[in-house]
Amino acid sequence: MAEKIKFKVSIKDLSFEYEGSREVGQALQAGLSRSLAGLVDTQRTVMLPAPPVPVHDLVNGNGNSPGQVIDQPPQAAEKAKKPRKPSPVSLIGLLRDLKTENFFNEPRSVDSIRDKLKTKGHTFPDSQISSRLLDLTKKKELHRNVVGEVWLYKDTPFNESPRTADAPEQPAE
Repeated sequence: MAEKIKFKVSIKDLSFEYEGSREVGQALQAGLSRSLAGLVDTQRTVMLPAPPVPVHDLVNGNGNSPGQVIDQPPQAAEKAKKPRKPSPVSLIGLLRDLKTENFFNEPRSVDSIRDKLKTKGHTFPDSQISSRLLDLTKKKELHRNVVGEVWLYKDTPFNESPRTADAPEQPAE
């Protein structure tokens, strides 16, 4: 007797809006495409026939002799995951390299940092650069200050004025 299955996919009023950089938009679009494809692919996965399983692998009391093959109800097939390729360089490492090159002696915006990384052959979306800069700020490796709507990053605190070794500090009156 053929096994009956029932399947329904319903997505009502699905909408997604985004406004921002092209790189982030493309990443979001790819993620949405993968998610929707995975949802639609679920039906195909459920409908795949399961391979026969030897009885000695099953725990049942139906009297089948060892080695006899019976059918098992269909189960979702597991997709083999591709191993993630580690990147030869990390964004944090590249930002630390810029710091050792004294790039952050002057306040730098995310745009100028992105452009500097591009000249070195590395492209990252602004959101990823901002996240890593925030990580370095939390670790006190960089300091940041907002000017208007733009965050600037440098390797020394913004409130420190350059001092000379000869000038003693004067107490405030």
